[in-house]
Amino acid sequence: KKYKKIIIWGAVKAAIEKYLSYLIPTDRIVDSNINKQQLSIQGWKFEKPTVICEDNGASTAIVILPHAYESEIYHDIRSLGFQGDVYCDDMVCFESVDTINKDMIFSEGAYTIEKHTQVLIALLKAYNVRNIVASPGTCNVNFVFSVQHDPFFSLWSCIDERSAAYMACGMSQQTGEPVVLSCTGATASRNYMSALTEAYYIKLPIVVITSSRDSYYIGNGIDQVTDRQHLPSDIVKDSVELSEIHNLTERNYCELIVNRTLSKLTMLGGGPVHFNLITHFEKDFSIKTLPRCRVIKTIKLGDYLPKPNGKIALWIKPNVRINTKLMKMVDLFCEKYGAVVVGDNCSSYRGQYFVNITLLCDQQNNCDVCFDTLICVGGVHRQLNISAKHSWSISETGNIEDPLMNLNYFFDMSLGQFLDVYSEKKEVVQKKEEAVALQKQLEKKTFDYFGRIPELPFSNVWAAKETSGKIPMNSICYFGIVSSLWNWNYFTMDPSVDCFSTTGGFGIDGTMSALVGASLACRERECFGFFGDLSFFYDMNCLGNKHIGSNLHIMIFNNNGGNSLLHNNKLPDFEASGIIGAPDHYGGALKNVIEDYVKSLGFDYMCASNKEEYTDCLGHFLEVGTEKSVIFELKYDRENDQNARDIIRNL
Repeated sequence: KKYKKIIIWGAVKAAIEKYLSYLIPTDRIVDSNINKQQLSIQGWKFEKPTVICEDNGASTAIVILPHAYESEIYHDIRSLGFQGDVYCDDMVCFESVDTINKDMIFSEGAYTIEKHTQVLIALLKAYNVRNIVASPGTCNVNFVFSVQHDPFFSLWSCIDERSAAYMACGMSQQTGEPVVLSCTGATASRNYMSALTEAYYIKLPIVVITSSRDSYYIGNGIDQVTDRQHLPSDIVKDSVELSEIHNLTERNYCELIVNRTLSKLTMLGGGPVHFNLITHFEKDFSIKTLPRCRVIKTIKLGDYLPKPNGKIALWIKPNVRINTKLMKMVDLFCEKYGAVVVGDNCSSYRGQYFVNITLLCDQQNNCDVCFDTLICVGGVHRQLNISAKHSWSISETGNIEDPLMNLNYFFDMSLGQFLDVYSEKKEVVQKKEEAVALQKQLEKKTFDYFGRIPELPFSNVWAAKETSGKIPMNSICYFGIVSSLWNWNYFTMDPSVDCFSTTGGFGIDGTMSALVGASLACRERECFGFFGDLSFFYDMNCLGNKHIGSNLHIMIFNNNGGNSLLHNNKLPDFEASGIIGAPDHYGGALKNVIEDYVKSLGFDYMCASNKEEYTDCLGHFLEVGTEKSVIFELKYDRENDQNARDIIRNL
């Protein structure tokens, strides 16, 4: 209603469709690639950007749709001489005014065009941080000018940064609220240290924003650039740097970093946090509204609990140990909220509501493994290609992780505490039937894909298909990074089999040693390992350990090189890429290096070069209570692995 004409810039179809019902016949849609695109949508034709010169005035506004090139397009618009208002797509709200707090987010101001600074300001408002004590300078002009023209904030001036920091402490002590400090470059931030030491030890929520030029200037003889990357350990709880945003990925991570850092104002007792805000001194303050940023709300014990809605999945990652009590609590949660538990063979929960969705998630034809709410608990693991409208995270670490980039809530508690507080909600109607139906639906999809698997070539995947269901009950399994971890998780093992891999650091260097350690700690259990040739050669020294007993069963897939390195990186010249995949080391697959080595150490050795030989040897490999530990080497062409992977991912 404010403008007589709107110009939409960008041929982003899905985004344009949001605007069509608001546009009037005199409005325009323009795109820089019009000659290439030659697009129209529902009767609206794309025009060349030069037409904006005809509409240059205060009654016209431009909306930039492409997130990846916002900055470049903005400068193009100004270079064409347009003087009116310019918005990015994330600054436009289509919700009813009844559902938003206009004063906090949509008050009209004069904000810097530096996107990362806009994100920081928007999230300060979302976290209800109002008071700002600012000291004069050049580097912090863009931040201070922007917040000074936003009625949400209360600004206080103090020339001396040392006094400013203590003023902030006093304000925070009396109000119980966070207070922002803003200073320029050079030695300004050094004067905050005394007061921040005070704030750190009495846990005051002070937000320190030190503005600066790019950190790559440090140590290059350039004036007024000081190193703010290495702070004393007892002045702030967290210190991060925010720099210019160039694309949507950087924008998403900027939001995550700001959310993560601001959450630590109150987490684990609370205390001060630090942003080093990079500026390029662009004195353009024509931005009228702030971007709509995702707020990640931290939930603690005693806080209001959001309700999970729709299709719900709990993703319990392998490094979360589930005992009998937790198992029952997980089952009760699923029955109460109609949820399922998703994961792979490495998941420590394998109860009645568990679904191994690895095969579904890895399909290239997008089999639509989508949930409304995905609740994640645990640390690093191979990312399953699960899509979700929203995700939640449960952790006691105090560190917000958001690999899906759609996190809404961070639960600052253990899994047991989470399950406990949600089990106490009396108003929730039991949904056991929905949980059973969802679990069966996903299992049926999985079985349907299993039924489509044709004959596979002799390979890692084929061995996994033939063997995973035959691993003796109560065994321990370790999978090498990366191919074996992928392939063996396609096929479900008996729930009594405990599966592991070295996914914390996700390197190939020690999985076999970890297996050896497990075999020593659990001599009463059979311990199986499945490794590629690079993983084996990297870690072969551990097999000489004098404590090794007779409960080891190791399968080696010797295809003479790192298949996942060579093929999955989509290298254009396979023959010239020998260094990357390291083929032909240790004499290559044709030599008997592995056989000679393990026999000399006293292992029972077997070898197979085709399916028939494999089948003949498999019984002995799986045998429980053998006199010696067993090494089973499979030799084949690396193309077998790639062909099998292509088949299994395109069912």
